[in-house]
Amino acid sequence: MPHKICAVCGQLGEGWHFGAFVCRPCASFFRRTMAENKAYDCRHNNQCPINRESRNCCRSCRLKKCLDSGMKCTPSKPVEQQPSTSPNAVATVSDQSQNSNSNLFENNPENGGSVGMENLPILRKVYDFIKSYYNSIQSIYACENPSSCFKTVTSAPIDRETYVRLEKVAVSIMGITLSSYFPFFGNRNESFKMDILEVINFRLQCLSKMLLSIQNFPDDDDKSAAWYGYHIDMKNPEFFFGNIDQSMVSYFKDAIKCVRIVVNRYAKSNIVELDIGIISALVLINQILKIESNNVEAQQFKATLINEYHSYLANRFGTELGIQRFTETLFMMNDTAFGR
Repeated sequence: MPHKICAVCGQLGEGWHFGAFVCRPCASFFRRTMAENKAYDCRHNNQCPINRESRNCCRSCRLKKCLDSGMKCTPSKPVEQQPSTSPNAVATVSDQSQNSNSNLFENNPENGGSVGMENLPILRKVYDFIKSYYNSIQSIYACENPSSCFKTVTSAPIDRETYVRLEKVAVSIMGITLSSYFPFFGNRNESFKMDILEVINFRLQCLSKMLLSIQNFPDDDDKSAAWYGYHIDMKNPEFFFGNIDQSMVSYFKDAIKCVRIVVNRYAKSNIVELDIGIISALVLINQILKIESNNVEAQQFKATLINEYHSYLANRFGTELGIQRFTETLFMMNDTAFGR
């Protein structure tokens, strides 16, 4: 059989996925986009070139090219392919049936997704941002733990080397995701971005670890989530810290206690991804306004976001409970500052 190229990016195609002959990266991109109901914006009037080298530069144009090539939500394969004999057909079926833990807080019944955001574009953008970030984090975990795709993720102890490596990955993911969803950040120079990124990444990691601790260890004050799928157990500090001075271990035990205080404070608050996205967006904007107090675009985004978030909570939970949840999010934003 002659080699065929991917209908989307032009590299060597892998097989038929979702109705088009494409490479596996483009098939995975399309599957995630459809499964998570993502919406993308293009900064260049939907004229970005999509090829092997640049396919990750603009998600909006990549999705458009996927659709133009004939990709559909329901995968289909050519008539001449037989499911029992074609490896490509097997790969196509796996696109439809593969299990995935796409929601960081999948066990939280209060997580209503994007329902009710149809006429709240700024709020929806923030929701899409935090979903995209967490899905990327989970994809990294799945790459390192392939078997996790077919079972519920169970948190495991993490060593220091793995932790440091994953934290560096998280910074990169955060920078890319912020640039994709917030133009007033993405259009700036690298020096400006790094100054902002250091603060917002720290805050988002604190929030994420707090919520993962709530989810996985609500009553265990000796454990603290370290990353998606990993935790630190202060009953067995040597696994993480190795052979370091006991005074340092004591210092970190005190730090874990401080984290657990905040965890216990919000353990029954039914926090969802959107709340974390709101805090992250507000931290981002506040940091920008510290540097550029007259940044009109950031000011307008902040004002609209607060109004839309308040309206969303009031419509969903009622005025009184909506105000309570709104206030609780602001308190959480303050409680997770940890000096930043």
